Amino acid sequence: LPNVITPNGDGKNDLFTPLKCPSFVQSLDFKVFNRWGAKVYDSKDVNINWNGKNNSGNDLAAGQYYYEVIVNFESVQREGKPATFKGWVQILR
Repeated sequence: LPNVITPNGDGKNDLFTPLKCPSFVQSLDFKVFNRWGAKVYDSKDVNINWNGKNNSGNDLAAGQYYYEVIVNFESVQREGKPATFKGWVQILR
């Protein structure tokens, strides 16, 4: 996952999406938190496609945000365990 997005409408780095989406992603739960730990965005879109806005559609301020992604991969195992990824992303405006 990238660590910087610049949602300014120029078509470059406007969306937070996986750099190379791995095969066999069945579902995911993506959440974004501000520096105080308040959830500002969530999505279940497999491609994430976050544009730097909150769930109400308002632009978030430039700064650092933290994310958590829980991914369920298709598996031959009956009870496959989800993978959790955590990190940060910087919004530059």
